[in-house]
Amino acid sequence: DSAVRTVTYTFPTEVASIAELRAGIQDGRLYKLTGEAIVTLKVANRNQIYIQDATGAILIDDANPKKLTSEYNVGDGIVGLIGSVGHFRQMIQIAPVTDAGGANSTGNVVEPTIVTISELGMGHGA
Repeated sequence: DSAVRTVTYTFPTEVASIAELRAGIQDGRLYKLTGEAIVTLKVANRNQIYIQDATGAILIDDANPKKLTSEYNVGDGIVGLIGSVGHFRQMIQIAPVTDAGGANSTGNVVEPTIVTISELGMGHGA
């Protein structure tokens, strides 16, 4: 007789944009961002990194244990980020489950979007 083993694999749902990523908030699935997102801010606390693309922005909350071992700087492009999407105090965030690899590009400049107070709302998180 031979032993039988059962293994379950979980494959992330691939999305091309941050808007698609944000739409998956708290559905329990893993997501992989296949499009490039640019680092706009790094915060040492909890290894938090803010990223954005043409469709929106999101906070990467890489708390202990740290999963993103690659070093990113403001202006770096990230591709292949995998994690689950949730929120904390109304801030939508992604918690990575593995390192996304080194920067896909560097030296990118993100132009700020000017909005009025009346235009600012939940859709402008991160």
